[in-house]
Amino acid sequence: MDRKDMKKMLAAIAVTAQEAADEAREKMHSAGQTLSDKYDEAKLNLAFSRTKTEQERNFTDMGRILL
Repeated sequence: MDRKDMKKMLAAIAVTAQEAADEAREKMHSAGQTLSDKYDEAKLNLAFSRTKTEQERNFTDMGRILL
């Protein structure tokens, strides 16, 4: 293998490594976005649950007052 072939092979390896790094970066960004979305969804569900519990408490209190 001469010097020219070695340079071609190293260049091809560098291109492949760069493409793999770019793809990995995209996957990490996508995973981060998914995680962020799931976290936001969990926060909203928790807030909804707390609001629902508070609403039920208020309705119970209103029922006691009316009776």
